[in-house]
Amino acid sequence: MPLTAAKIYPKQFHATLGFGLRDFVAFLIDDHAITGPGWSIVEAFDSTVVSRQIPSTTTGTGALASFTGTFSWKDNTLTTDDWIVLETNIGGIEFQLYLEFATATSLQYILFPFEDFATGGAAVSPPTFPSRAVGSGTSVVTHSLANIDGGAWYSVVADEQMMALVIMRGGKFNISVGWVGSLSDPLPSDTRPFVIWDSPSSASLSISGTFTPFNRISPIDNNTVITNGLFAHFRVGGTGFPGGSSNIVLMDGTYWLDEQPLLPVMVVFNDTNNQHIAGYLRNSYAGHNRAAYRSVFGALEYIVFSDGDGTPCWCLPWDGVTDW
Repeated sequence: MPLTAAKIYPKQFHATLGFGLRDFVAFLIDDHAITGPGWSIVEAFDSTVVSRQIPSTTTGTGALASFTGTFSWKDNTLTTDDWIVLETNIGGIEFQLYLEFATATSLQYILFPFEDFATGGAAVSPPTFPSRAVGSGTSVVTHSLANIDGGAWYSVVADEQMMALVIMRGGKFNISVGWVGSLSDPLPSDTRPFVIWDSPSSASLSISGTFTPFNRISPIDNNTVITNGLFAHFRVGGTGFPGGSSNIVLMDGTYWLDEQPLLPVMVVFNDTNNQHIAGYLRNSYAGHNRAAYRSVFGALEYIVFSDGDGTPCWCLPWDGVTDW
């Protein structure tokens, strides 16, 4: 099944992280008033009733309602330690994503690149992960959300094989991004080009060689977790990558004569014996730091955001309606 255009869950406000998580999960499985990419539920856990279930309907309208009895994912009553495992929707090689409501101010998640989560295990949180799980290395990614007590705005851009999660608690210094999914244009031999962002408290597209937020399973042996995944940006002058004194092209308006381009974001890995260009972030671009929060590039509209650290801005497709 071919990939379709990104689906957009635009800036939905939720008073608590539990409400936000349950709602954007409903979007991902296309069980929401906002059309989603049609991922499916593998299994979920309710810590209050100490039960894990596979619903009778795993994707689409009524999926969450098909859990039986009292169950938090059905009743929208998530409490900490509740978790869910989702699977992407491409009809071929897919991945699974574990999401946990860890604390009142943090999510946890981890990527299962071989879609090999074992259902029906002990009713505990967390469950047993597959041996080749990828998060912050082999541990879960913790998405900590300071200043969320008054609620937050959740935005998701997703298709059948990726998700970009943006959580905003007010002001440009309280935006965080999570990214997990399949990269575009990998090598043909790289059949599982799935990466996960391990620094979700940051909205930076930093070029620094010490900032390595992407992790994945090595495409060489399909077993080793590699963790030195970083951004590559177009540069002018200077020498070398990732260092040197050259300008990041998007940071210097001189080169663009007042144009505001979107450029693809390449992910490269620099782990010993695993150096490679992995591909491009899909549905995600780098934009000039002077671009407006909502900008039209060509015929499409995008949201533009950063954490104010002077690096290029994240740009994601937008719905053309919702105010950012």
